Amino acid sequence: MSLLGRFLEVSVQTSDIRESSEFYEALGFRHCAVGETWPHPYAVLSDGRLFLGLHEYAFPSPALTFARPELARHLPELERRGVRFEFHKTGEHAFNEAGFLDPDGHMFALLEARTYSPPDFAGRDFSALGTFGDYALPVRLIERSLAFWQRLDLAPAKQGALPWPFAILETGEARIGLHQTGERSQPALRFARTGPAARSEALLDRGFAVDDTPSGPALRSPEGLVLLIDT
Repeated sequence: MSLLGRFLEVSVQTSDIRESSEFYEALGFRHCAVGETWPHPYAVLSDGRLFLGLHEYAFPSPALTFARPELARHLPELERRGVRFEFHKTGEHAFNEAGFLDPDGHMFALLEARTYSPPDFAGRDFSALGTFGDYALPVRLIERSLAFWQRLDLAPAKQGALPWPFAILETGEARIGLHQTGERSQPALRFARTGPAARSEALLDRGFAVDDTPSGPALRSPEGLVLLIDT
């Protein structure tokens, strides 16, 4: 287990959880059974590899969220390694949670336990988007971002300079992409095109609005999350 714990979900704020759920369902995502941790409406959908947590609740969104047992005990070590927490809620009778920003202001959240049950469906990558690639974060200086993550024992599994400087970090099921590009200012979910070459045309046929971007076709979810399909 990494210092952050195990990947739990990409947490996304939504103002209409039904609308958001129906959007991902139409792409082929399936629901996971959620617990009663949160008092607000909450749903988790998955393509078998990626898990999206939809929260009808205001918070810095999106956030990459991890589950770390005995969270309170591990926070001092993370602080020693340079993490500065934006919030932490800990206590004997509390559901412990904490959150921090990376050097480029992207939110990461840590919870003491899972908030949904492991899925019982078989298979992966069964959504219309293809194979999930990475949680793509735009960064200003990739060397600075890499130095931050390396202090947390995360070394790049892949690194390159084209079409822009990038690095892919892997921690369990989470793939964090650091992309030094001026194309985007917000995180995106990046998928690899698989199956028919006309995947974007098939999405258009199913009623999805697909935009052409320098990174390839892209959809925007009801919450404003960008879903990129690499060509």
